[in-house]
Amino acid sequence: MARRATRLAYNKVGKAGSSELTNVILRVRAARGLPPPPRAGPFHPDAAALAAKLAAVPAGGVWMNHAGHARTADDFAWINLVREPVDRAQSLFYYFVDPVSRKRQKALASERARLNDTACGCGGAEFDACVLLREANGCPLGCSTQQHEAFCAPGARNCSIADAVRALDDDYVFVGLTEEYDLSVAVLERLLPQFFAGASAVLHDGHAVPKVTSARNPATGTRGTGAVSKEARKILMNTTSCRAEARFYAAAKRRFWLVAAAVFGDELLDVARRR
Repeated sequence: MARRATRLAYNKVGKAGSSELTNVILRVRAARGLPPPPRAGPFHPDAAALAAKLAAVPAGGVWMNHAGHARTADDFAWINLVREPVDRAQSLFYYFVDPVSRKRQKALASERARLNDTACGCGGAEFDACVLLREANGCPLGCSTQQHEAFCAPGARNCSIADAVRALDDDYVFVGLTEEYDLSVAVLERLLPQFFAGASAVLHDGHAVPKVTSARNPATGTRGTGAVSKEARKILMNTTSCRAEARFYAAAKRRFWLVAAAVFGDELLDVARRR
């Protein structure tokens, strides 16, 4: 797939490093004198809108958006990044009330809703404390925004883990890991030089500025820097949604290392150690 690819499709998983990789792709194109891709349109398009957008991508072009997955012609290279599910849930928790990384009005509205829900809202609370509070109060818990759904068709009624893993194996040139970000970019650079040549240098050139959830929230007073406790992690991993996400992440992680080993061979340990 990588050798045949003349078009790139990146259906971005939120809070898995997608803003940073988007910036890298844009800067690589700019360095080559190529224009940025056309605006992708609204997030999570339906199947018809997604098919139309993909069909309009020219040779050498790139399509990027938060979206489901679609079967495409052989000249498309599909890529993505995924993240350990509890860490991603923590990042999402802070993102929704962050007036810096998202629209201020939306962030403040989310915080007001949390404050108004005194039993389950966790207004002004850190993620770890929120998990413990919600468990004590019998509130819903889990990994509600599931990244494996990006590997199924838009609007799929039953996006099973098996379906998502099958798409990952059959249709994706590469799926990187947020926890191995530098190595993920290095693999993309080696696999798809037509889109990523020079990407590792761009990643650290000081110009690719990703959208990152603030470490200290000026609206809520939360800091978002603490590790998730074993107790909170155990509570989450006892939920159906987080267990499912963990199974998908484990499959993605196994494939990541298989692809990385195939790409770098005996060099892999040295490459990984340098990054």
